[in-house]
Amino acid sequence: MNRKNETPSHNAGARFIKAVRQMGFRNKCLVFTGDEIRAKQILQSELRSKEQEYVLVSEETSDLRSFVNFDQKPTHAQRTDAENSSKSKAFQTSTYPSKCKTSTNFLNIVQNMEPYSFSEASSKPSDNSYKSTNTTAEVYHGASGGKYHQSYINKNTGIMHNHLNTDVDILVQNCKKKNMTNDRYKLCDIRRDLRCCLGLNKPMDCVLLTTGSFNPIHPLHFQNLVRVKKYFESEHQPRWNVLAGYLSPTHDSYVHGKLGELDWIPAKDRCRLCEGAIEHEGPELSSWLRVSRGESEWADGFVDFGPVTENLRDFLNNTLVDEEHVLRYPLCVVYVCGLDHFNKCSYVENMTKQPNMSCAVVYRTGYEEQRITRSIQSSDVIYIPLSKERGKLTDVSSTQIRQHFQNPSASKANIKANIYPIVDEYMRKKYRRK
Repeated sequence: MNRKNETPSHNAGARFIKAVRQMGFRNKCLVFTGDEIRAKQILQSELRSKEQEYVLVSEETSDLRSFVNFDQKPTHAQRTDAENSSKSKAFQTSTYPSKCKTSTNFLNIVQNMEPYSFSEASSKPSDNSYKSTNTTAEVYHGASGGKYHQSYINKNTGIMHNHLNTDVDILVQNCKKKNMTNDRYKLCDIRRDLRCCLGLNKPMDCVLLTTGSFNPIHPLHFQNLVRVKKYFESEHQPRWNVLAGYLSPTHDSYVHGKLGELDWIPAKDRCRLCEGAIEHEGPELSSWLRVSRGESEWADGFVDFGPVTENLRDFLNNTLVDEEHVLRYPLCVVYVCGLDHFNKCSYVENMTKQPNMSCAVVYRTGYEEQRITRSIQSSDVIYIPLSKERGKLTDVSSTQIRQHFQNPSASKANIKANIYPIVDEYMRKKYRRK
């Protein structure tokens, strides 16, 4: 794994071990490498402490020969594995190809495979089940505000999103409206199979996600989602089906730390204001947009947008593909952000390398486009430049709205027009109370 003359960015051996652990196997693993120190560093950075158990690293050929039992008769466990290999085939293949290709320049050998009992782990995956590839948390930390708080996603293996904090019914309803349920979506099946044969693995069905403080929510927060939806459904080639969109308010630990007690709006109130604003906008938004409280209710604190996106992707696909069989193929979660956020957070571009994930960046007045121009030429980032709308754009921020309620006489004229009635009522009470 990652010998001295190899690029260390692949980390293929560590990812292979992680995949084996996620499938429920507590096996012994040997990483046979030409750079033992570097290999151990990679394992420590890529794997949780539990995943590193029973993993050996060595540069010695003798260790390799001993590990794989060269020149000796196969053990009983090895004979049993060989006899039952066909029965365990479901653990070795995936219907949905991953972009993380195993390097041919490393030797990673797995011995004595012993799966968890299924009372301990999740049910046995079938060839058609959704396969998660959750790697963002290990690759990047502090993507949107790490100087205030750490991301705790690595410290808890629980599920961030669930049916109580994230509405899946809107997705199911829209699938039925578009005649896309698993038993009837025949045309899409043909198109998908053709795309798979051509190596075009990005799903054509997607969900939009945007994260942020929303302290408080205002119309421009919705506009980026609406613009991306319109672009995907009318201009993007091939056309994508936008089945739903989610607003994900950021955890209190980050927002309170950034804004302080005076300006901070608690997460439960921010979620309620977002829901009220969606209702105020009417069916054009409420027919496909919802608030997900998974991020803001996460028990371990602040989690950055990368892990949030991956967790939503896994929850939706496990639900719609595996549990309810609404969709035959996994959908793509598209992270939507403004040009300002893209310029500030370098990891946004890397998100597009993850399976069933993409990123759409929307132009924002006053921010340079050099980096996004380079990015769209070398990655799968999708850019909506708003070339025809730039002369009409207005720029309103939550900061300006808070300042309006602190000092109404000093605020700009267009601020009041961008305040939802439910927000106006809440903010008046908040600042009068202070």
